[in-house]
Amino acid sequence: MILSINGRDFNLTFGIKFLKELNKLHSAELEGMKTGYGAMTLISAGVAINDPLAFVNIIKAGTITEPQKPSDADIEAYLTDLIDKGEYKETINSIFDELKAVSLLKLAMNVQE
Repeated sequence: MILSINGRDFNLTFGIKFLKELNKLHSAELEGMKTGYGAMTLISAGVAINDPLAFVNIIKAGTITEPQKPSDADIEAYLTDLIDKGEYKETINSIFDELKAVSLLKLAMNVQE
């Protein structure tokens, strides 16, 4: 999936590197200790409650394999623009549908067939 952020196209890649990066950013905790796992469940919850930080994390993890990554300021401007245009939910839903199409991530999100 390609997102155009600040006039530049960024390819979001959803695979093992994406999952590893998400788990580095936000792994679940068990008895006060970070597990290093479970980020997809947390991202699913963030998307469900419309938390823009979930989208930020998806963009950051999705561009982990890119030589150039969007800056925090560019991502914030991009999300603000989507919200202002009324395109935020449509875009995040499209990305989330793509995430759920990847078998590895479907399993990590506990998506039931």
